[in-house]
Amino acid sequence: MFNLLTSLLSFSNVVRLPPINNIYSATINVPIIGRQIVEYERLSELKSEIRMTGIINDIAYIDYELINNNSNKLYKYQLDEQLIKILKKYRCELSNPTYSPITDIATINILIKLINFNKIIVLKNKDLIH
Repeated sequence: MFNLLTSLLSFSNVVRLPPINNIYSATINVPIIGRQIVEYERLSELKSEIRMTGIINDIAYIDYELINNNSNKLYKYQLDEQLIKILKKYRCELSNPTYSPITDIATINILIKLINFNKIIVLKNKDLIH
């Protein structure tokens, strides 16, 4: 989960974002450690919230800056201090954040260094999950 957040924000620091107010969710089963649920919600044009329940129970934020205002809006992002602390504490890295408007799915790669756990996390729109 914490790697997912880092991933969303670290790969070249430029991303495409999902629609405002949509909630994307993923459940990650981490060997030895347990289950983590991550929810991502874009609150406004320039701010998103990450909600974590399970191993880590916390809320963190991501701030954005619009860098490309054409039809493929692209944003630079900055993790808040709380999210950075979580990633450091659990020795996690996030990379390669993506969002596909065609599938309405966001993905991010997480690496938990302590246990050498590497996984692509797939966040699905909660409104479309059955």
